[in-house]
Amino acid sequence: MIREKGRFFIILFLLLPLFLFIPLILVSFKKPVILFPSTKTGIKDTIWTYNNSEESRILRFDVNEKHINFQFVHESIESFAGIGINLSEYPAFFDISPFSSIHLTLATEAIRTCTITLKLFVHGITDMNNDASYRHFSINFPIKAEKNDYVLPISRFKDASWWIRDYNPRRKKIGKESLENACFLLIDSSPGDEKAGILNTKGSITVYHISFHKSHFIFYMLSALAAGGYYFLIFIFLFIWKRKYRAGESKQKRIIEHKKLMVENYRDTDLKKIITCLETKYMDPEISLGKVSNECGLSPTRISSLIKDEYNISFKQILNRIRLTEAKRLLKETDRQVIDIAFSLGYNDRSYFYKVFLKNEGISPRDFRKKHT
Repeated sequence: MIREKGRFFIILFLLLPLFLFIPLILVSFKKPVILFPSTKTGIKDTIWTYNNSEESRILRFDVNEKHINFQFVHESIESFAGIGINLSEYPAFFDISPFSSIHLTLATEAIRTCTITLKLFVHGITDMNNDASYRHFSINFPIKAEKNDYVLPISRFKDASWWIRDYNPRRKKIGKESLENACFLLIDSSPGDEKAGILNTKGSITVYHISFHKSHFIFYMLSALAAGGYYFLIFIFLFIWKRKYRAGESKQKRIIEHKKLMVENYRDTDLKKIITCLETKYMDPEISLGKVSNECGLSPTRISSLIKDEYNISFKQILNRIRLTEAKRLLKETDRQVIDIAFSLGYNDRSYFYKVFLKNEGISPRDFRKKHT
């Protein structure tokens, strides 16, 4: 009963991390939020283009269920053009703080770098009537012409230098709350000298997928370390407990020196009775299975079964084996006549003795004597 309880508690302790970590995983798991393509109606109304009309021209803007295509021409280094996507509508905001990365699938033409900007509302700084006052949280990355997937860690996004200069000159620390107030996502070609190579050349950006993801790697790693540490402590505890348990058990089971009882199995005792009887009574001409049964107090069936199991021969065969063993000794060591030896061993018929000897030894008694004397 104690051992059963011990096993129950061991299994309980081994399964305990599962009961703890599975609910934590379910609670902490954050499903990706797919911004595009979207199943929402009116998605086209939330996507728009922007540019400085004096220095860039928009040639085409197309939105369908599969992609967003935007074509433009830059006419100066200072020009800019891009795609804007509404993440929320005031007074509600899109909270990106639970997410760790943005996943995009893009294809471009005549563009070498791309900029992704998150426009965030910052209390005390952002003026709803001043678009530039939104916190411009951006990342600039190289891009390939063919269709490719990109993963942008939000931790690598940085504030635009001009926004810090104009709206946060004292470098006031902006907490996590601004990530909870995302309003827009912008995609455009990078500003700066890189546009010099594509001036007056048609460029394009095609967006196939945009989504926000949360990385669970750190949580899973910490969970694995915690589970590993837990099982290591359980192993140490079980190792120490087992040693103490065995030490206590060995003390309890310590044997006091005593005289051992000479107890045999019933089978061995019965077989010994049968063999002893045959060894001392084999020379009796009247010996039989029934007589041995009476002498040993065992049934004939029991006697036959024990002899068969032990020697794989019958009662008659083992009786002849004992008699012939003694006959061979007498033939070799004495000069008594064969008929005298046969009668002394319990055989009443000389011819029968000859027959049994020849069958078992493959030679007659006389020839056996000649061969061994």
